[in-house]
Amino acid sequence: LSISVLHVGMIAGVIFFFTRLLFVFIPGFAEQHPVKKYAAVAAIIAAFFYMIIVGSTIPTQRAMLMTSIIMLAIILDRKAFSMRLVAITALIVLLLTPEALWSASFQMSFAAVTGLIFFYDSIRNFWSQMHRNASWLRRIGLYIMGVSMTTLIATFATAPFALFHFQQLSIYSLFANLIGVPIMAFIVMPLTAFSYLAMALHIDGPFLWVMEQGIQLILSIAHHVANIESATWNPPSWPLSALLSFVFAALFFMLVKGRLRYLSVILIAVGAIMITNHRPPDILVSSSGKLIAYKNAAQQLSFNSRVSDRFSSDIWIRRHGQEEKPKWPYQNSEHEKFMNCDDYGCHLEKSGYKIAFSKHPQSHAADCHQADILIAEDPVFVKPCAADIKIDKFYLWRNGATALWLMPDKVEIETVKSIRGTRPWTISPRR
Repeated sequence: LSISVLHVGMIAGVIFFFTRLLFVFIPGFAEQHPVKKYAAVAAIIAAFFYMIIVGSTIPTQRAMLMTSIIMLAIILDRKAFSMRLVAITALIVLLLTPEALWSASFQMSFAAVTGLIFFYDSIRNFWSQMHRNASWLRRIGLYIMGVSMTTLIATFATAPFALFHFQQLSIYSLFANLIGVPIMAFIVMPLTAFSYLAMALHIDGPFLWVMEQGIQLILSIAHHVANIESATWNPPSWPLSALLSFVFAALFFMLVKGRLRYLSVILIAVGAIMITNHRPPDILVSSSGKLIAYKNAAQQLSFNSRVSDRFSSDIWIRRHGQEEKPKWPYQNSEHEKFMNCDDYGCHLEKSGYKIAFSKHPQSHAADCHQADILIAEDPVFVKPCAADIKIDKFYLWRNGATALWLMPDKVEIETVKSIRGTRPWTISPRR
């Protein structure tokens, strides 16, 4: 309900139908003019001013553009909702803001719209037949069914992106939307549009009060559903290759005709195999070097006792699919039996490598001599340092946060700099 596409669409929809209704009340005018196209123009203007009022953020601009193209299709007597229209809208958005391709809001909004248009286009004849000459009771039932199907399709279409970006999927969103969507559609958003008109006459108070009650009810529903036990599923992070496999599978299924489309199951299986074989990092080091985590014998991220970067630690445990933040060293813990700690740091043997976590420069000489991997908060000035891998303050300053995978034959390292690359707009500290 908080996605701006829904808000802009509802505002435009309210103005479109209300304006068209006003024109129909003038029979002579409605018979001689294309009032539907006039209403579409009014909806575009309303959506534009609503975008300005709410702050003109990038997602809102994208929603405004999508809504305007839909209304433009009505003006040009084209099909308002089609896969071709989604493709044109996405192309225009990417021409204006190419970086939006990597944003979660772009991916999730277009995934939801594409899934809904494909689904309802597939059942259009059946759905029209159900609505034809339906009674009021039947129409209510069809509306509830429509909200349920819309929620399920949108959730299913956006699930891969939500799991990839946020490692989270809402389980009970269907039940929340069955109550929240009608309140938003029939109370909050129509009164939002009318309250703007009422402000000119200084009679907006009643409209805003009813809006407030509707919003409070939606928020209470959201909090209640969120507090249900196991309301969300939080799996570990996915590799990008798995997400791309699922995306291509969905596009193949929607764009290819006939039985050949069912070959998309192969791509889904490939994506599932990639997720199964995905291995999280064994060691994580923040850009400051003060936050360090490693994967213990229980396959849980264990943090050093000086957890100063709460933001990074929250992201790490979320991407690892765990809820708690165990700290090391543990006392008399069988998971940490290979770790020895003192005031100068800790030593750990893992996957055949000797690892030293140094907290004080006085331990650098001994750690350089004994360890295969040295991770230090301070600069290491020992020369030569016999450690095969040395991650100190200067290393982190140049490369950013670092992740290590301890393989039997080598150590794989990934840094912020290696992912970001060297671009004209990036600042790379010199040695």
